[in-house]
Amino acid sequence: MNNSLIKVSIGIFRDGDKILIAQSKKKGNKIVWEFPGGKNENKETSEQTLYRELKEELDVVVRKARLIKRFATNIDGSSYELSIFSVVEWEGKCISLEGQVLKWVPISELLNYNMHEPNKKILPSLMLPNKIMITPFLDKDYEVFLENLELLERHEIELLQLRLTHDKSTNKLISKEVKKRSGNKVRIMINGSTSEFDENYFDGIHLPFNLAKKLNVRPVKKKFLFSISCHNIKEIEHADHIDADFVYLSPINQTTSHPNSNFLGWSKASKIAAASSKPVYALGGLSLVDTSRAIENGFQGIAGITTFWNFISRSN
Repeated sequence: MNNSLIKVSIGIFRDGDKILIAQSKKKGNKIVWEFPGGKNENKETSEQTLYRELKEELDVVVRKARLIKRFATNIDGSSYELSIFSVVEWEGKCISLEGQVLKWVPISELLNYNMHEPNKKILPSLMLPNKIMITPFLDKDYEVFLENLELLERHEIELLQLRLTHDKSTNKLISKEVKKRSGNKVRIMINGSTSEFDENYFDGIHLPFNLAKKLNVRPVKKKFLFSISCHNIKEIEHADHIDADFVYLSPINQTTSHPNSNFLGWSKASKIAAASSKPVYALGGLSLVDTSRAIENGFQGIAGITTFWNFISRSN
Protein backbone atom coordinates (compact mmCIF):
# COMPACT_ATOMS: atom_id res chain seq x y z
CA MET A 1 0.00 0.00 0.00
CA ASN A 2 1.24 3.48 -0.91
CA ASN A 3 0.77 5.74 2.12
CA SER A 4 2.00 8.94 0.45
CA LEU A 5 -0.69 11.39 -0.65
CA ILE A 6 -0.84 11.92 -4.41
CA LYS A 7 -2.10 15.41 -5.20
CA VAL A 8 -3.81 15.86 -8.56
CA SER A 9 -5.23 18.97 -10.23
CA ILE A 10 -7.95 18.53 -12.85
CA GLY A 11 -9.33 21.11 -15.27
CA ILE A 12 -12.93 21.11 -16.45
CA PHE A 13 -13.35 22.84 -19.80
CA ARG A 14 -16.90 23.68 -20.87
CA ASP A 15 -18.26 24.62 -24.25
CA GLY A 16 -21.98 25.15 -23.76
CA ASP A 17 -23.33 21.86 -22.39
CA LYS A 18 -20.20 19.93 -23.42
CA ILE A 19 -17.10 19.03 -21.40
CA LEU A 20 -13.64 18.16 -22.67
CA ILE A 21 -12.30 14.66 -21.95
CA ALA A 22 -9.09 12.96 -23.05
CA GLN A 23 -8.41 9.34 -23.90
CA SER A 24 -6.04 7.87 -21.34
CA LYS A 25 -3.91 4.75 -21.68
CA LYS A 26 -5.84 1.57 -22.44
CA LYS A 27 -6.43 -0.90 -19.64
CA GLY A 28 -6.43 -4.27 -21.32
CA ASN A 29 -8.73 -3.95 -24.30
CA LYS A 30 -10.73 -1.11 -22.77
CA ILE A 31 -10.37 2.55 -23.65
CA VAL A 32 -10.22 4.76 -20.55
CA TRP A 33 -11.11 8.47 -20.53
CA GLU A 34 -10.17 11.22 -18.10
CA PHE A 35 -10.37 14.96 -17.57
CA PRO A 36 -7.22 16.97 -18.45
CA GLY A 37 -4.75 17.55 -15.64
CA GLY A 38 -2.05 15.77 -13.71
CA LYS A 39 -0.01 15.22 -10.58
CA ASN A 40 1.67 17.79 -8.37
CA GLU A 41 5.42 18.27 -8.82
CA ASN A 42 8.06 19.95 -6.65
CA LYS A 43 5.70 21.23 -3.94
CA GLU A 44 3.52 23.15 -6.39
CA THR A 45 0.22 24.64 -5.30
CA SER A 46 -2.83 22.99 -6.84
CA GLU A 47 -3.26 26.04 -9.10
CA GLN A 48 0.36 25.90 -10.31
CA THR A 49 -0.03 22.21 -11.09
CA LEU A 50 -3.17 22.91 -13.08
CA TYR A 51 -1.63 25.70 -15.15
CA ARG A 52 1.54 23.70 -15.92
CA GLU A 53 -0.27 20.46 -16.80
CA LEU A 54 -2.78 22.13 -19.10
CA LYS A 55 -0.02 23.98 -20.94
CA GLU A 56 1.99 20.78 -21.36
CA GLU A 57 -1.01 18.65 -22.27
CA LEU A 58 -3.28 20.98 -24.27
CA ASP A 59 -1.08 23.96 -25.21
CA VAL A 60 -3.40 26.44 -23.49
CA VAL A 61 -2.58 29.25 -21.08
CA VAL A 62 -5.09 29.38 -18.26
CA ARG A 63 -6.06 32.94 -17.32
CA LYS A 64 -8.76 32.16 -14.79
CA ALA A 65 -9.76 28.96 -12.99
CA ARG A 66 -12.17 28.47 -10.12
CA LEU A 67 -11.91 25.65 -7.58
CA ILE A 68 -15.20 23.73 -7.63
CA LYS A 69 -14.35 20.74 -5.47
CA ARG A 70 -11.51 19.25 -3.44
CA PHE A 71 -11.71 15.80 -1.91
CA ALA A 72 -9.62 12.81 -0.84
CA THR A 73 -10.12 9.28 -2.11
CA ASN A 74 -8.37 5.91 -2.10
CA ILE A 75 -7.91 3.98 -5.31
CA ASP A 76 -6.19 0.57 -5.38
CA GLY A 77 -4.38 1.28 -2.12
CA SER A 78 -3.16 4.74 -3.13
CA SER A 79 -4.38 7.92 -1.46
CA TYR A 80 -5.32 10.84 -3.70
CA GLU A 81 -6.28 14.45 -3.08
CA LEU A 82 -8.15 15.75 -6.11
CA SER A 83 -8.53 19.49 -6.72
CA ILE A 84 -11.14 20.09 -9.41
CA PHE A 85 -11.12 23.44 -11.21
CA SER A 86 -13.53 24.98 -13.67
CA VAL A 87 -11.37 26.60 -16.33
CA VAL A 88 -13.18 29.88 -16.89
CA GLU A 89 -10.77 31.72 -19.19
CA TRP A 90 -7.90 30.43 -21.32
CA GLU A 91 -5.83 31.38 -24.34
CA GLY A 92 -5.28 29.00 -27.21
CA LYS A 93 -7.18 26.13 -28.75
CA CYS A 94 -7.20 22.82 -26.90
CA ILE A 95 -4.98 20.51 -28.94
CA SER A 96 -3.30 17.24 -27.99
CA LEU A 97 0.43 17.58 -27.33
CA GLU A 98 0.84 14.13 -25.80
CA GLY A 99 -0.87 12.01 -28.44
CA GLN A 100 -4.13 11.49 -26.58
CA VAL A 101 -7.51 11.71 -28.31
CA LEU A 102 -9.61 14.71 -27.20
CA LYS A 103 -13.39 14.80 -27.29
CA TRP A 104 -16.11 17.29 -26.34
CA VAL A 105 -18.94 15.33 -24.72
CA PRO A 106 -22.40 16.46 -23.52
CA ILE A 107 -22.56 16.34 -19.72
CA SER A 108 -25.61 14.08 -19.95
CA GLU A 109 -23.54 11.49 -21.86
CA LEU A 110 -20.47 11.37 -19.58
CA LEU A 111 -21.84 8.35 -17.72
CA ASN A 112 -21.63 6.40 -20.98
CA TYR A 113 -17.82 6.72 -21.05
CA ASN A 114 -15.38 4.46 -19.24
CA MET A 115 -13.77 7.10 -17.05
CA HIS A 116 -10.55 6.64 -15.08
CA GLU A 117 -11.49 5.57 -11.55
CA PRO A 118 -10.68 8.81 -9.64
CA ASN A 119 -12.48 10.79 -12.36
CA LYS A 120 -15.67 8.79 -11.83
CA LYS A 121 -16.04 10.39 -8.42
CA ILE A 122 -16.17 13.82 -10.06
CA LEU A 123 -19.13 13.10 -12.33
CA PRO A 124 -21.94 13.66 -9.78
CA SER A 125 -20.45 17.03 -8.84
CA LEU A 126 -20.38 18.19 -12.46
CA MET A 127 -24.12 17.70 -12.69
CA LEU A 128 -24.89 19.77 -9.59
CA PRO A 129 -24.58 23.53 -8.89
CA ASN A 130 -22.53 25.03 -6.05
CA LYS A 131 -25.57 26.49 -4.31
CA ILE A 132 -29.12 25.38 -3.60
CA MET A 133 -31.95 27.67 -2.58
CA ILE A 134 -34.38 26.29 -0.01
CA THR A 135 -37.71 28.05 0.30
CA PRO A 136 -38.96 29.17 3.71
CA PHE A 137 -41.97 27.28 4.99
CA LEU A 138 -44.77 29.73 4.24
CA ASP A 139 -47.72 27.32 4.33
CA LYS A 140 -50.74 29.13 2.85
CA ASP A 141 -48.84 32.38 2.41
CA TYR A 142 -47.03 31.10 -0.67
CA GLU A 143 -47.93 34.28 -2.58
CA VAL A 144 -44.92 35.86 -0.86
CA PHE A 145 -42.72 33.35 -2.62
CA LEU A 146 -44.28 33.97 -6.03
CA GLU A 147 -43.84 37.71 -5.56
CA ASN A 148 -40.11 37.19 -5.01
CA LEU A 149 -39.25 34.88 -7.88
CA GLU A 150 -36.73 37.41 -9.16
CA LEU A 151 -34.46 36.10 -6.39
CA LEU A 152 -33.96 32.94 -8.45
CA GLU A 153 -32.44 34.91 -11.30
CA ARG A 154 -30.57 37.33 -9.02
CA HIS A 155 -28.79 34.47 -7.26
CA GLU A 156 -28.44 32.39 -10.46
CA ILE A 157 -30.33 29.49 -8.91
CA GLU A 158 -30.39 26.23 -10.87
CA LEU A 159 -31.73 23.95 -8.13
CA LEU A 160 -34.59 24.80 -5.77
CA GLN A 161 -35.88 22.82 -2.80
CA LEU A 162 -39.58 23.54 -2.42
CA ARG A 163 -41.14 23.32 1.04
CA LEU A 164 -43.87 25.89 0.92
CA THR A 165 -47.05 24.03 1.72
CA HIS A 166 -48.40 20.55 2.43
CA ASP A 167 -51.10 21.05 -0.18
CA LYS A 168 -50.16 18.80 -3.12
CA SER A 169 -52.14 20.74 -5.71
CA THR A 170 -50.62 24.05 -4.58
CA ASN A 171 -47.08 22.64 -4.76
CA LYS A 172 -47.74 21.53 -8.33
CA LEU A 173 -49.08 24.94 -9.30
CA ILE A 174 -46.04 26.65 -7.76
CA SER A 175 -43.67 24.28 -9.55
CA LYS A 176 -45.41 24.96 -12.85
CA GLU A 177 -45.14 28.72 -12.31
CA VAL A 178 -41.43 28.56 -11.43
CA LYS A 179 -40.71 26.45 -14.52
CA LYS A 180 -42.65 28.88 -16.69
CA ARG A 181 -40.94 32.02 -15.39
CA SER A 182 -37.44 30.49 -15.46
CA GLY A 183 -37.82 28.97 -18.90
CA ASN A 184 -37.39 25.51 -17.38
CA LYS A 185 -33.87 26.46 -16.23
CA VAL A 186 -34.58 25.71 -12.56
CA ARG A 187 -34.82 22.13 -11.34
CA ILE A 188 -37.25 21.69 -8.45
CA MET A 189 -37.10 19.14 -5.64
CA ILE A 190 -40.07 18.68 -3.34
CA ASN A 191 -39.38 18.47 0.39
CA GLY A 192 -41.83 16.02 1.90
CA SER A 193 -42.91 12.42 1.92
CA THR A 194 -42.59 10.14 -1.09
CA SER A 195 -46.35 10.38 -1.56
CA GLU A 196 -45.95 14.08 -2.41
CA PHE A 197 -43.55 13.41 -5.28
CA ASP A 198 -45.03 13.61 -8.78
CA GLU A 199 -42.56 13.12 -11.63
CA ASN A 200 -44.71 15.25 -13.93
CA TYR A 201 -44.04 18.34 -11.79
CA PHE A 202 -40.82 17.76 -9.82
CA ASP A 203 -37.24 16.89 -10.71
CA GLY A 204 -36.56 15.10 -7.46
CA ILE A 205 -37.40 14.62 -3.81
CA HIS A 206 -35.70 15.67 -0.59
CA LEU A 207 -36.29 13.76 2.63
CA PRO A 208 -35.50 14.71 6.22
CA PHE A 209 -33.52 11.96 7.91
CA ASN A 210 -36.43 10.85 10.09
CA LEU A 211 -38.16 9.69 6.89
CA ALA A 212 -35.04 8.54 5.04
CA LYS A 213 -33.98 6.23 7.89
CA LYS A 214 -37.08 4.11 7.26
CA LEU A 215 -35.94 3.31 3.71
CA ASN A 216 -33.70 0.50 2.57
CA VAL A 217 -33.73 1.41 -1.12
CA ARG A 218 -33.79 4.52 -3.23
CA PRO A 219 -37.41 5.81 -3.50
CA VAL A 220 -37.19 7.33 -7.01
CA LYS A 221 -35.66 6.37 -10.36
CA LYS A 222 -32.10 7.45 -11.11
CA LYS A 223 -33.28 10.05 -13.60
CA PHE A 224 -34.73 12.00 -10.66
CA LEU A 225 -32.71 13.66 -7.91
CA PHE A 226 -32.81 12.31 -4.36
CA SER A 227 -31.30 14.10 -1.34
CA ILE A 228 -31.30 13.69 2.45
CA SER A 229 -30.69 15.98 5.44
CA CYS A 230 -27.86 14.60 7.60
CA HIS A 231 -26.18 15.67 10.81
CA ASN A 232 -23.50 13.05 11.48
CA ILE A 233 -21.43 10.27 9.88
CA LYS A 234 -23.93 7.53 10.69
CA GLU A 235 -26.69 9.36 8.84
CA ILE A 236 -24.40 10.04 5.87
CA GLU A 237 -23.52 6.35 5.69
CA HIS A 238 -27.22 5.48 5.51
CA ALA A 239 -27.70 8.06 2.75
CA ASP A 240 -24.89 6.39 0.79
CA HIS A 241 -26.47 2.99 1.42
CA ILE A 242 -29.81 3.96 -0.11
CA ASP A 243 -28.08 5.75 -2.99
CA ALA A 244 -28.90 9.42 -2.36
CA ASP A 245 -27.51 11.67 -5.09
CA PHE A 246 -26.32 14.21 -2.53
CA VAL A 247 -26.81 15.18 1.09
CA TYR A 248 -27.05 18.29 3.24
CA LEU A 249 -24.90 18.45 6.38
CA SER A 250 -26.03 20.81 9.15
CA PRO A 251 -25.75 22.95 11.09
CA ILE A 252 -22.33 24.27 10.16
CA ASN A 253 -22.68 27.50 12.13
CA GLN A 254 -25.10 28.85 14.70
CA THR A 255 -28.47 29.64 13.14
CA THR A 256 -31.06 32.28 13.92
CA SER A 257 -33.82 29.65 13.94
CA HIS A 258 -32.01 27.47 16.52
CA PRO A 259 -29.63 29.82 18.39
CA ASN A 260 -29.19 27.47 21.35
CA SER A 261 -28.49 24.32 19.34
CA ASN A 262 -25.02 22.83 18.98
CA PHE A 263 -23.35 23.44 15.63
CA LEU A 264 -20.58 21.50 13.91
CA GLY A 265 -18.09 24.16 12.85
CA TRP A 266 -16.01 23.84 9.67
CA SER A 267 -13.32 21.55 11.05
CA LYS A 268 -15.68 18.84 12.31
CA ALA A 269 -18.07 19.27 9.39
CA SER A 270 -15.32 18.76 6.79
CA LYS A 271 -14.31 15.46 8.43
CA ILE A 272 -17.92 14.24 8.36
CA ALA A 273 -18.35 15.34 4.73
CA ALA A 274 -15.23 13.39 3.77
CA ALA A 275 -17.03 10.19 4.85
CA SER A 276 -19.59 10.62 2.07
CA SER A 277 -19.10 9.08 -1.36
CA LYS A 278 -21.64 11.59 -2.71
CA PRO A 279 -21.58 15.41 -2.95
CA VAL A 280 -22.32 17.19 0.33
CA TYR A 281 -23.81 20.68 0.74
CA ALA A 282 -23.02 22.76 3.81
CA LEU A 283 -26.14 24.14 5.50
CA GLY A 284 -26.90 26.29 8.52
CA GLY A 285 -25.86 29.82 9.43
CA LEU A 286 -24.10 30.49 6.14
CA SER A 287 -23.98 33.36 3.67
CA LEU A 288 -23.09 33.41 -0.01
CA VAL A 289 -19.51 34.41 0.79
CA ASP A 290 -19.12 31.01 2.52
CA THR A 291 -19.43 29.20 -0.82
CA SER A 292 -15.69 29.21 -1.56
CA ARG A 293 -14.88 28.18 2.02
CA ALA A 294 -17.30 25.27 1.75
CA ILE A 295 -15.63 24.07 -1.45
CA GLU A 296 -12.17 24.41 0.11
CA ASN A 297 -13.43 22.13 2.92
CA GLY A 298 -14.57 19.42 0.52
CA PHE A 299 -18.22 20.40 0.11
CA GLN A 300 -20.05 20.69 -3.19
CA GLY A 301 -21.17 24.14 -2.08
CA ILE A 302 -23.79 25.66 0.20
CA ALA A 303 -27.55 25.49 0.67
CA GLY A 304 -29.67 27.87 2.62
CA ILE A 305 -32.94 29.46 3.50
CA THR A 306 -32.14 32.82 5.11
CA THR A 307 -29.00 32.79 2.94
CA PHE A 308 -31.29 33.84 0.09
CA TRP A 309 -34.52 34.96 1.77
CA ASN A 310 -34.62 38.03 3.99
CA PHE A 311 -38.34 38.76 4.00
CA ILE A 312 -40.89 37.76 6.64
CA SER A 313 -44.11 35.95 5.92
CA ARG A 314 -47.17 38.18 6.01
CA SER A 315 -48.69 35.85 8.55
CA ASN A 316 -45.98 36.74 11.11
